[in-house]
Amino acid sequence: MLVEFPCGLTGSFTVPGGVQDIGGQAFEQCQLSRVVIPGSVTNIELDAFFNCLNLGSVTLNQGLTAIGVAAFQNCYFLTNVVLPASLASIGVSAFSGCNALTTMVIPSGVRVLGDYAFAFDPALTAAYFEGNAPPDDATVFVNDSTTTVYYLPGATGWGTTFGSAPARVLAGIALTANPTKGAVPLTVGFTAASVDGATNPVANWNWNFGDGSTSAAQNPSHIYTAFGNFAAAVVETNSAGVPIAGGAVSITAIPVPVYLGLVENGGFETGDFTGWNLFGGDPLDNFVTNAVNGVSAREGSYFAVLGSSGASLSYLSQTLTTVAGKQYQLSFWLNSPDGLGTNQFLVSWNGTNVFNQTNLPATGWTNLQFIVAATTTNTVLQFGFRDDPSFLGLDDISVNLERPGIAGLTMSGANLVLHGVNGQSGKTYVVLTSTNAAAPLSQWTPVVTNLLNANGTFSITVSNTFSAQVPRRFYILQTQ
Repeated sequence: MLVEFPCGLTGSFTVPGGVQDIGGQAFEQCQLSRVVIPGSVTNIELDAFFNCLNLGSVTLNQGLTAIGVAAFQNCYFLTNVVLPASLASIGVSAFSGCNALTTMVIPSGVRVLGDYAFAFDPALTAAYFEGNAPPDDATVFVNDSTTTVYYLPGATGWGTTFGSAPARVLAGIALTANPTKGAVPLTVGFTAASVDGATNPVANWNWNFGDGSTSAAQNPSHIYTAFGNFAAAVVETNSAGVPIAGGAVSITAIPVPVYLGLVENGGFETGDFTGWNLFGGDPLDNFVTNAVNGVSAREGSYFAVLGSSGASLSYLSQTLTTVAGKQYQLSFWLNSPDGLGTNQFLVSWNGTNVFNQTNLPATGWTNLQFIVAATTTNTVLQFGFRDDPSFLGLDDISVNLERPGIAGLTMSGANLVLHGVNGQSGKTYVVLTSTNAAAPLSQWTPVVTNLLNANGTFSITVSNTFSAQVPRRFYILQTQ
């Protein structure tokens, strides 16, 4: 249906629904101040609103695909036009001579932009293109001395100018996140700027935190409860109604570091070197992973890959809280996958080497244990390493107080004296006995209890233990 209307119309007018085509010169020189065009209209033809000098506002609804030649030319007071996303074509001089027009948003679907489409618009300061650059013959913005063309990041076909207007990428708003890494539950505070890259005020913020959660706040806070890497991003809409591709930031939520005895993250189950200091090494050569070159973690999900090469060692260290005078058991698992070329692995405890070997053969995962003594309250555990052709694997590092044990037995009359080591002052030690070494511990009988008042070696006497009726007994030393 094509409809033409008498030009004597004034004030506000709504085109009836069902109209599909507004014919050429349909409203030419009418005195309308506002017009609403329904979604049924797909085409506005030549000179449809030409010289409508009082027209200040036009509402164009979704469904419109083409605006014809000079359709709104010389609408001197036209200030408010929102082009629908369905629009594909803007004709020659369609909005030329619109003296009051200050901004225009051109939808991404517009692929035909006629000559002089926005020419001779002296107040036009910004034209926002939501898509790739349409063809341009350099006259679209001619004589628009204040106009700058803005386009979104990632759009193609743009240069530094578009016709006679400078063209600039409309940068997203600045954003921050703090912290960007930590153990779950990880609370991250986000901030976003209040203006976009063209200094337009931002009207709204749409956050996606990367884990399925969203927010419309400018400066939201979010709690990550799952492990993983998340891309948190914000898309905002500026005051011209342009959705802007905002910035993004990576958030890493890691498991709570588990202590293996005194060692934080001794199994590297955070997926990185949390708790450890790595120095002298290239992060590309030294990293934490779940599998590499056919080698998997000894236990759990992750292990450390130590691949530094060259004449100098790299080091992985951690400062432990210890008790001076106490002995500790240091345990770790080492993997030399191939045993080729030159390699070296060194372990030091508070500056003293307890292990230092070069040219390790191919071993697979191998457990090494050492008894070490603390002389201060802070002890540095350090691993030095290099492997020129390949890498060494390290996993499940633990440091625990050396367990008390029975170092020897003596007889004193009818009594048995147990000589213990690694006793701890204030601890209660119980001797259990049984005639059957395979019996469950719950069936063993406690025969003596001692509370130690000093660290180190100690003795416990089991009275009247020898009996001709019971020729064989077994003993266990236990702490309470």
